[in-house]
Parts: sequence; C-alpha cells; structure tokens
Amino acid sequence: KNEAFPVVGVDLALEYDDMMSFLAAGELPKDEKQEILIGREAAETMHLKPGDRVTLVGKTAFNSMTAEEATVSGILDFGGPQLNKLVVVPLARAQSFLELEGRVSMVQIYLKDFLLAPMVAKKMASEGLLPEGCGVESWKDHSLIAGIFAVFHGMKRVMTGIIMVAAGMGILNIMLLTLLERKKEIGVLRALGCTRRFVFASLSSEVLLQGIL
Repeated sequence: KNEAFPVVGVDLALEYDDMMSFLAAGELPKDEKQEILIGREAAETMHLKPGDRVTLVGKTAFNSMTAEEATVSGILDFGGPQLNKLVVVPLARAQSFLELEGRVSMVQIYLKDFLLAPMVAKKMASEGLLPEGCGVESWKDHSLIAGIFAVFHGMKRVMTGIIMVAAGMGILNIMLLTLLERKKEIGVLRALGCTRRFVFASLSSEVLLQGIL
C-alpha cells in the first residue's frame, strides 16, 4: 500500500526525553541507519507495527528521486491527528536521504510563552541575527495555525460570556428567592425606620457573598 506522509529528521540524542514521552509502542531506534519511528495514524493507515519493513520514497534537495528501506522500531502518539501522520527519521539518515549531509532545512525554536513568538521572530529578522539567505516565521505566519488559534480564542470568549451570564442568572435567582422568603423581615426593618437603600444594600451584600461561596 502506498501513502504520502510528511517525514521529519530529528536528533534523537537531543530529543530523547520528548520522544520517549510520545512512544506508544515499540522502542526508539537503536540502529539509526536502519530504523525509523512512525505516528499512530500513519501506522494505522498503513497497517504497520514495530518490526515491519517499509520503503521510503521521496525527492532529494536536488529534486532527484530517492528510495530507502527501513524498519519501524516504534509507534508515536503526539496526541493529534495531524502530528500522528508524521514519520520520524534519525537526523543523520534524513540528511543522507535528502543529500543534505551536515545541513538542515529548518530549525524550530520553542518558547515558554508561545504568544511571544511573533515578537521574537520580528526581532530576529530586524536585528540581523539570521545567516544570509535564511528567514524566520512564527506560528502567526501560518494561516492554518493562526486560524485554529483564532477559533479557540473566540470559543474561550464565548464560554466566558456563557459562564458569566449563568453566574449572573444564579445570583439574580438567589436574590429573588431571598426577597420572597424574607418579606416579613423586610417589613419589620421598614417599620423600624430603615430606608429602602439600607434594606437593599443589606440583602445585596448577603446575596453576593452567597454567590461567591
């Protein structure tokens, strides 16, 4: 069966802990020249399991066709359908496969706060921190990722609005019930000379405290 999946080269020595956390079956490659890792969705589509042999076919950096055989050493689960389509190849083998020995096509930088990525990318470009011929992009430059973020941000606002409306309705309901249950008490307070403002403030404070609790 032939299917197209994105292939990424990873330095397994540097990314060992992350790869181990994503490993769902099998093990990490021991022989980096012969073994690869494959995402769960790609494995299910191709009916692959650890130990199976596959043939990788693609184009080199010079646009010529290349093909190599490899053994699936493990299945990765990244937690998302798109990432689970990845085929992870040890970096040295990926460089050889693409005829890019000693070179890389992309460097990913992870920040503790991903919202700072656009600002950091802009600063790197403006201050000349990049080698000649290289560019820098943040997640905001990719329409798909930016669109997904905008959808989630919008959903967050909607959910916050719904929660606030529900909380407000709950407080209003408590206030109405309190007024109905304490008609006599309110009458006594009014008879003793308490103003409407005082009575309303007392009841409102009580209702707000109940709402907070």
